[in-house]
Amino acid sequence: MKSPKSSIPAVDLIRCPNCGHAIDQVGMRKNCAKCGRRLTILCIACKTENPPVFQLCINCNQDYRLYAVEHYSKRIAKLELELADQDATVIAKEQADLYTQISQIAIMVFALIVGGFCLFYFRATIYSFFAVLLPLTAFLVNRYLVEKIALVAVGLPITFAKEWPYILKEIDRQTEEHIDARKELEYYSNELNKFRKKAERS
Repeated sequence: MKSPKSSIPAVDLIRCPNCGHAIDQVGMRKNCAKCGRRLTILCIACKTENPPVFQLCINCNQDYRLYAVEHYSKRIAKLELELADQDATVIAKEQADLYTQISQIAIMVFALIVGGFCLFYFRATIYSFFAVLLPLTAFLVNRYLVEKIALVAVGLPITFAKEWPYILKEIDRQTEEHIDARKELEYYSNELNKFRKKAERS
């Protein structure tokens, strides 16, 4: 007994390299319907999905694997330079924070000691007024000046404290982009190596 003929032409069928499931190429499926493996390779130059059997993009004629490897290699190198600069900024900010904390403690201790001395030895005189004024002055200096002086001391602008939350967000964004770029580079490098090995065996 003859088996019923498939309604899909044989030429339109390929096998999933992961599970062997027959894939209908009509409609250009991107993933295997059975195991979910990616079946096409995106050309990042023109955003066209390509069957892996082709070396050049079916739309823009780029060697899309090699193009992606070069693109992501350059992007990763640029991001690593930017993140290195950001690391230097983070270290400078940590130093400024340390200087700020030490300075604030030292100023308050000095104000309390001198204020206590004035209050004890110069009671009922004009100097007792300084005993009260000195801690208040120390508080205002700590509140409005010490951090700015510390920032300048480590080579950062006075307005840096306001910009810091946005800088942290940018560091997080660059870090995530760097992780994604490394994943893409690994993927396209593997695809390029597989294609070259297959071409050598042909």
